[in-house]
Amino acid sequence: GPATSPLSEPAIHERIAARLRAKLSRQFGASDRIQAELAAAGVFLHDDRRQWRADGAGFGAGPPRAGGSPGRERGSGNSRRHAPYAMVAGSAALAAGTDPAEVTELVAQRVRARLRRDYDTADAVQRRLAVDHDVFVDDARRTWGVGRATDYRFDPAEVFRPGAVRRSGGRERQPRRYGRSACSEDLSAGDAAHVERLVRERAAAKTRRDFDAADGLRDELRATYDVAVDDKLYQYSVGGKFPADRDGRAFQAYSRSEKSRALPDADAEIVGERIAARLEAKKVHDYVRADEIRDGLRETYDVTVNDHIREWSVGGAFSTESGWVDPDRGYTRVGSAGDFTPEEIATIETLIVERSQAKKKRDFTRADDIRDLLDEKYGVTVDDKPREWRTSAYSYVIAGGRTLSEAEVQYIQGQLVQRAACKKEKDYDAADAIRDALEEQHSIAINDRALEWR
Repeated sequence: GPATSPLSEPAIHERIAARLRAKLSRQFGASDRIQAELAAAGVFLHDDRRQWRADGAGFGAGPPRAGGSPGRERGSGNSRRHAPYAMVAGSAALAAGTDPAEVTELVAQRVRARLRRDYDTADAVQRRLAVDHDVFVDDARRTWGVGRATDYRFDPAEVFRPGAVRRSGGRERQPRRYGRSACSEDLSAGDAAHVERLVRERAAAKTRRDFDAADGLRDELRATYDVAVDDKLYQYSVGGKFPADRDGRAFQAYSRSEKSRALPDADAEIVGERIAARLEAKKVHDYVRADEIRDGLRETYDVTVNDHIREWSVGGAFSTESGWVDPDRGYTRVGSAGDFTPEEIATIETLIVERSQAKKKRDFTRADDIRDLLDEKYGVTVDDKPREWRTSAYSYVIAGGRTLSEAEVQYIQGQLVQRAACKKEKDYDAADAIRDALEEQHSIAINDRALEWR
């Protein structure tokens, strides 16, 4: 229809542009004020169509909705935002003595707070609904219900926590739930409860992007309980074992490794039956029984079971492509033995075995004491993942068939010791300069992991 607004078309365009700028900068209060001014001047907007009209009639088949934002008409794509929440079918009944009208009003208060983007008030109302009335709200379905029997994702113990991170739009981003891996070993009831609490705390720290706290909790889980956390599977595992695949199919059958030693058919059949029995025990979380079967296979048939690649082997040999390390395998020295006597090396290796046995029994205090003794008395560090140990003095050894004079070897060794000292002080620029100079002047390559140069 003909324009009835006192505003000129350039003035209308200027006000619409100002409103758009306010919305882009998330100044929604200013945006709504501009929209109200336009509506008062007979100008109505349709955000979905990106249209406006100044004939005073608005959009849609009727007058502006009562209680809606000024100038926002039916058909503008925003009507659902103001729709009331309904009690979901199948919800449990409200507790005796609870006034349904009070609950309905609280739900309505929360809706109104969300519409004006007052999310602190909305969360406070939601907390009151959950704690006082056991009522949970589903914003996606615009429904509410009573009790955990209704299909709601809210848990007052987890939703309302200090420092929660909000997604765009103001809703809290919930921490992911981590489950226990089917390959996990067992814990006592008290330890299991404490581990689950630490895992939840770590998930919450990751959600609020406090990665230092998350890493500290991860290290505490590993050092205290030998628990590993897999952030791709959203699982944790005592002992660090997880399903072989990423679809969670933890109970597929085991096969005999191609590198296994020979075994008489009768014995192979018994081994297969016991491995199947172990798998059944793990399915019902009887990890004590599963470990007994595994240990019996090792003692009776020298069979090692690799849960990572779902294979078993007489003698413990598996394909090198698997990347798996037998947790019962001994530790190997890497690099030079330094100035240690054969007797000192034997003592060190005995201590490393004792530490490994203490960790297996979850006597982590004893294991840490041995680790500290190895470090302080012998300058030895132990790397549990590849099951290796080395001297902390970084005594490199020459490898390969290089022909160098004794003076050259002594100079290179001295430079390597100096480079190790720079790395220990975190002066990586100086360490890299020494490495580059050795490569340029003497054409040597340094293997820091094996403590070798060639």
